[in-house]
Amino acid sequence: MAPECAELHNRLDSRVDNGPNHPPLLWCYQIPAATYDCASYYATRASDGRFRLCAPDANNDGYCEQGALVDPCYHPSPPPPPSNPPLVRHEVTAVGGVYLVDGSSTAFAVEPGDVVRYNIPASHPLRIYGQESGCDPTWVAVDGTTSGSPDHHAGLWELTYPSNPSCYPLTLYCQYHGVMGSSDRILAATPPSPPPAAPPAAPITCPAGATSDSLEGLGPTFYYAGTTTHLEDLPGTGATILFESIEFQCWCGAGLLYELQVDDGTTGVWATVRQCQVTGNVGLGNCPEMPSLANPLTTSYDPASSWRLRVTNPQLCANNRLNKLNTAYCFDTTRRRQLSFLERLFGNGDLDTRSAHRLRRGNSERF
Repeated sequence: MAPECAELHNRLDSRVDNGPNHPPLLWCYQIPAATYDCASYYATRASDGRFRLCAPDANNDGYCEQGALVDPCYHPSPPPPPSNPPLVRHEVTAVGGVYLVDGSSTAFAVEPGDVVRYNIPASHPLRIYGQESGCDPTWVAVDGTTSGSPDHHAGLWELTYPSNPSCYPLTLYCQYHGVMGSSDRILAATPPSPPPAAPPAAPITCPAGATSDSLEGLGPTFYYAGTTTHLEDLPGTGATILFESIEFQCWCGAGLLYELQVDDGTTGVWATVRQCQVTGNVGLGNCPEMPSLANPLTTSYDPASSWRLRVTNPQLCANNRLNKLNTAYCFDTTRRRQLSFLERLFGNGDLDTRSAHRLRRGNSERF
């Protein structure tokens, strides 16, 4: 026996099964290997030192073709790729003239662009539409039918929600019974908030502590330009106001207009003194116009003055609700020296309209 064969004689991986009732053959030099379902192969030592299977040459003389190494035909098949997770499936029913989705009549939020399945009863064919043209989902039948014009759907359907957040909320509409309590039923999930701004080097604090005021619940829904106004009275009175923090939020197109207003001496006449227009999360970092230690008001008013925030939508707002209008502030009750006309004209932009009017009137009376 050749040394190589003696060395490998007792190693299981050096042997080739030669079929039933035959002893195993050693993988040593070129020897016949087993006959499998697909073909007969021969074993030989390859250039890397291992024994490989190869096909016999054309002369069928029992020797391998040079360099014609092949894999055994009985290699197991690779495992199938993992299947995608099943799509969310919603069961639509109707009870008491109201559409139920998975047994519930309440509004629910979805990710714009998500793909889900709806199983819809034939007695209540369903259409889903959004806030404007082109906001309907895309429907693909799994085992479903259509009827009516535009299409209403019954049976099992796979649909893709519109990807544009301005399409939301969506309404469910029955071909035979209308809205069925499902107006503005499907909401767009709130996008994640941007990372908070880096804190200032020195925190802004009110000398005698701050007064907090928060929006109670959710504010009004803004949509068409200039049609909605929210007024938030800030408790307390003072000659000037200093904000320690603000936290406003409404994902609204080009942004809501936030105005700080004062009623000088509580006369019932309100004037805007500072304002900013920002979308999304609003703080002193992206709304520096709000009075703070870094940018205080240059005008003071009667110590009995009232203050409020006025929120409006200058442009179309895509049906967004005011989520937050939180403030922490303090008042200074001391009325300070009024600035000259030139100081007001070239100052930092306080919109003291009533004082400016008085100055103009005084100048005209003087001359």
